[in-house]
Amino acid sequence: MTRTDVSAVPDLEVCALSKRYGSFCAVDEVGFAVPRGSFFSILGPSGCGKTTLLRMIAGFLEPDSGDIRVRGRSMRGVPPNRRPTHMVFQHLALFPMMSVGDNVAYGLRRRGMSRRAARDKAAAALARVGLPDSLDKHIDQLSGGQKQRVALARALVLEPALLLLDEPLGALDLKLREHMKLELKQLQAHVGTTFVYITHDQSEALVMSDQVAVMNRGRFEQVGTPQELYFAPSSAFVASFIGHNNRLAARVAERRGDSVLLHHPDGWQAWARAMQPLKTGQAAWWFLRPEAIELREDPCPQRPGWPVQVQTVLFDGGNTTVVVRHAHSNAELRVALPMNGDWQSWTPGRALHIAWRTEHAWAFAREDTP
Repeated sequence: MTRTDVSAVPDLEVCALSKRYGSFCAVDEVGFAVPRGSFFSILGPSGCGKTTLLRMIAGFLEPDSGDIRVRGRSMRGVPPNRRPTHMVFQHLALFPMMSVGDNVAYGLRRRGMSRRAARDKAAAALARVGLPDSLDKHIDQLSGGQKQRVALARALVLEPALLLLDEPLGALDLKLREHMKLELKQLQAHVGTTFVYITHDQSEALVMSDQVAVMNRGRFEQVGTPQELYFAPSSAFVASFIGHNNRLAARVAERRGDSVLLHHPDGWQAWARAMQPLKTGQAAWWFLRPEAIELREDPCPQRPGWPVQVQTVLFDGGNTTVVVRHAHSNAELRVALPMNGDWQSWTPGRALHIAWRTEHAWAFAREDTP
């Protein structure tokens, strides 16, 4: 096989993989491919099947059907310690009685490498993750973020084809988690190892990943770049799960090309881009992101909009959210104000107008309603 052919083979191929527990289907015929050297995240709520999927890739669980291929080789029947993968868990599983260097060198020593050679490779791995002077430190001397990097060094020193990460930032505090997102992204780009990352935190997935798979009830709803998921969701679930969205229930009153007019008996109506085939009279969801809404003193003749009344103002440091209610119905929306917005003027009870671009509003079928 030529060099070009080898590089074209995905580092990971999952083919129609399924896992059941009695009548419950945890993973339902999932299939995807991860290109060599990429950062691939599997994002979904608790219980959606993402950790079960990762444990099957690692070899800790046997699938009921389907196949897993790493660099073209089937992993069927291959035990975890024989797979070219390594898994980093949320709680890291570092050995507290060992030094940092011995923790990192542990896997190499288990493979029969000499103490000196393993120590040299551990030192190099620690330098790669930004801990060049930590070889002889005790684990308890490190901060939470430093321990996270030791766990990564211990995995990377084994030179796996795939590094599997099961919510590794979940136990960290908010500020450290934000810092580690940037570090992980930069580290992956630097070392070039393929990362498969499990998380329920959409911010982690969007910030770090080349591609994201959104998982729900054992299946992938959509796989795409963070931008594709954010700006062009393929289902109501993805639109609800990715980013923040206003969502209102309505019915399709009219179709015009790729747009539909949604109407609610409560008194509001709005046009939206149909993201799925929709028929007149069909129950639908209307989505509009808070940052796509403009808060104005007067109506905007060039854009759709509503008269509204300010209900609540929510201040969160660099972000201000204004909750408004349609002037003639009970429909409520959240509006995200820019940092330079005139937030002091939007006091509760004030009558204003909102406006948006039609293409920024989405319509999806409301499957739970006949």
